[in-house]
Amino acid sequence: MSSFPKLPNHDKLNSSNYATWRKSTPDKAADLAGYNNYQLRKDQAIALLELTVENEQRIHFTAELSKKQPSAMWTALENAHRQKKPAQHFNAYEMLFSMQKTDDESLTQFAGRIKASLIDIQALRDSGFTLKSLDNELASMALLKSLPTEKYSNLRTSLLITTKLSMANLVQALALEEANTNQSASDLAQRAFAKPINAKASKRLNSNASKKRKEELKNNKGKGKQEEAKAVEDTTAEFAGNASTSDFTNPHSPLLLSALAN
Repeated sequence: MSSFPKLPNHDKLNSSNYATWRKSTPDKAADLAGYNNYQLRKDQAIALLELTVENEQRIHFTAELSKKQPSAMWTALENAHRQKKPAQHFNAYEMLFSMQKTDDESLTQFAGRIKASLIDIQALRDSGFTLKSLDNELASMALLKSLPTEKYSNLRTSLLITTKLSMANLVQALALEEANTNQSASDLAQRAFAKPINAKASKRLNSNASKKRKEELKNNKGKGKQEEAKAVEDTTAEFAGNASTSDFTNPHSPLLLSALAN
């Protein structure tokens, strides 16, 4: 019966050390069950993977573990930590160029961190990666990094989560974004300009309506005075007519009877 081999003497897999973990883990660990010259059986291969990762990393191969498939477990970890998308490339380059030597590490240790970061970048490249691809990738990353975060955060995120990013596609996306931004600014300016005009027109209409009401009141008031004067004139004329036709010597005269009654 084969004995369980000594576990690798390195840090367990966490969220940031996949590159070094992968190199420190025995080669072909995913295929141990299929290699006759290895001393591990299938269950030992699974145990090796379980014991060399942090607890939070086991979630990546839960389904494969239930099926006892060490090869699938290995692939699941690779897919989780090495998604070959622009976002991962961008983060890897940013980490590389932002590295600083700490006070408590030697130059050799710092150089080791640089090499480990470079390994991460190389692992994200496709098999057909060339120097031309590198130039295109670096130019794209430099352009994205230079965009103001406050204004272009959403655009940068949407571009980084795409499957593939090229300089040509990036320039086209930025041109479209600029056109949309200018159009939105133009629409806002037109709406802002239209508001004072509408307010001025409304004020003018209100002023005209007020003048019209004043004129109507004035005309009605003048008309009322004319009608009142005419009524007084008619009453006076009627009274004068009645007076001229009345006989005050007649004891049955209406005016005389009225006067006597008073």
